[in-house]
Amino acid sequence: MLGGYAKLGEFALARKVFDEMQLKDEVSWSTMILGLAQHGLFEEVFGYFQRLPGVATRPNECGSVDMARIGFERVPGKRSIVSWTTLITGLAMEGHGEEALALFHEMEGYGVEPDGTAFVALLYACAHAGLVEEGNEMFDKMSKLYRLDPEIEHYGCMVDLYGRAGQLTRAYEFVTQMPIPPNDVIWRTLLGACNFHGNVHLAEWRDAAAVRRSMAELKLRKRPGWSRIEVDKMVYTFVAGVRGDDATREAYEKLGEVMSRIQVEGGEKLAVAFGMARSGGARRVRVVKNLRVCRDCHNVMKLISKVYELEIVLREE
Repeated sequence: MLGGYAKLGEFALARKVFDEMQLKDEVSWSTMILGLAQHGLFEEVFGYFQRLPGVATRPNECGSVDMARIGFERVPGKRSIVSWTTLITGLAMEGHGEEALALFHEMEGYGVEPDGTAFVALLYACAHAGLVEEGNEMFDKMSKLYRLDPEIEHYGCMVDLYGRAGQLTRAYEFVTQMPIPPNDVIWRTLLGACNFHGNVHLAEWRDAAAVRRSMAELKLRKRPGWSRIEVDKMVYTFVAGVRGDDATREAYEKLGEVMSRIQVEGGEKLAVAFGMARSGGARRVRVVKNLRVCRDCHNVMKLISKVYELEIVLREE
């Protein structure tokens, strides 16, 4: 039942079934995580990874690849595609693109044939690690070697891959040549990359009118940016401009102190401020951001790190 709901994308029902399960084994955890990943819901994938008991299929809280591998090696018997893909996804989520790619090749060496979900995780890892040519190779291998038809999630990962690398013309041409209609996520990914790199504008491109028409037809709106942080084994999410809960109020109080020295504000700054308030003197704060982090925000984080003698790890999801 859980697998059926996850496959259909009925995650409200899937969550209900999952939460009501008294005993959650590797299969149930993997079904939820891989189902979310297959539908491109990486925000929720991260949340489920934070809840996984033990380290059998994920890096530990410090992102230790060695600990993840040790746990993975302890899985008895022949490891299934579920086990391999779960660890590949975990490495991708932790920003270890090269390790994820190496594990994928190791999986192939054991004769385990990857599925579409494994390729989503792998392409996601390549995009976030800047492995453009490797991502191209994997995308081609998917259809040519394994006879898997790319779905919208795979195309989205490729647009993100080119966009993050600053290859905007290549990304745009890829979108216009897709054999399936691009959805709103594809267009947002492309436009987000243009906004981040700044030196290329859609208005200058020959087919800008077509892009604008597609956006109008899809009724695109800018999605709200969130930032997520884990403190004391609890995951907190902050959205810039949204207040009301205790955690947000606490974050704004600390942010007020920080901003008295650095006058800027935003979701990622809220998450960092909350981490500082709750860290109990810890010298390392790790934040995950769902949207691309602008250059100004990177500079602000450097200033906060310097002023407070704090190591800040800021990762884009």
